[in-house]
Amino acid sequence: MSDPIWLSEMLATGASLALLLVYHVTMVSLERRRPGSTLAVWLARHREDWVARMVAGQQGVLAVQTLRNQMMLATFFASSAVLLIIGVLTITSHSDDLAVLWSNLSLLGPMDPQWFRIKLLVLLVNLLAAFATFSQAMRLLAHVSFLVSTSAAAADPAEVAIIGRLYARSGRWQTIGLRHYYFAVPLLLWLFDPLLLVLATAALIAFLYRSQRVPLARSEPAGG
Repeated sequence: MSDPIWLSEMLATGASLALLLVYHVTMVSLERRRPGSTLAVWLARHREDWVARMVAGQQGVLAVQTLRNQMMLATFFASSAVLLIIGVLTITSHSDDLAVLWSNLSLLGPMDPQWFRIKLLVLLVNLLAAFATFSQAMRLLAHVSFLVSTSAAAADPAEVAIIGRLYARSGRWQTIGLRHYYFAVPLLLWLFDPLLLVLATAALIAFLYRSQRVPLARSEPAGG
């Protein structure tokens, strides 16, 4: 492994990880300053309220239908992750040839076959994590779908709170799974060039920062 290639790859990896760290620190700081201003926390709270309303109104049929739709979405993403994993495993059998071929598209010079295999491994781990998180979301949704319609839940407020937290937890797992899907794009571009990893990570963080904030009400000051 030549030193210039090693240095460029390590710098790109470090820069991307630093950008991700800054993003998460920023979101945590934003949530501390204005509780409920991030979409994940806001949705988790409303998921718990939704479960309480469904149980109180004995709307088990509506609740199960809604949960079934969400389970179908999680199933779709989990199945897609399996197909992507198979695709990455197929690419690994031709990694050396692809490393030489894709070197022509690199902005920073030739590509090291060893680094190319490392990148494929990271992409594979990322997709495996996506599959695991969506599978966990499916499992929790399956539990909630029958718990929400039981008579014991309606009679015990503590049971309702537990079911609400399980539903909120399933939403967090889906959010984590989607983050793995999003980050697969920079990892895929990383196969072509380390500079593309940094640029794609920066673009992804800008997208997440805008999409993961709860819109302010018109009467609410921007400063919060």
